Amino acid sequence: RERAFGVDHKSVGGLVNNIGNIYLRRGDAVKAEAFMRRALAIKRAALGDHHPRVTTSLDNLAETLLHQERYADAIAVANAACTVGIATGIAATVKTSANCNVSTIGSPRNNATMMITATRATARMIR
Repeated sequence: RERAFGVDHKSVGGLVNNIGNIYLRRGDAVKAEAFMRRALAIKRAALGDHHPRVTTSLDNLAETLLHQERYADAIAVANAACTVGIATGIAATVKTSANCNVSTIGSPRNNATMMITATRATARMIR
């Protein structure tokens, strides 16, 4: 698809994201991260920073970081996903907005998991 549409086309971003998900499911979170970051960059270039599909890409990257036990990084990326979701109006409910502002009380893994759960709820709103 890169040849047909160009390297920055949104459908290429979707395919790159899917490859990252395959690596993640196979247990190679480090390789998956490279694909997730590339997919995010493509979607940002094609769709802009404040697009619902960018939220999904940020969520996937956060999950990948969680699998690497990089909890602080996962929380930061999940928080960015919530910020995009709220800015686009897809996370405008009180419950989702509150989940997007996870406190630092508790374990880093639990906080990261809560953030990812919140971003998944946001993604479901846009589907």
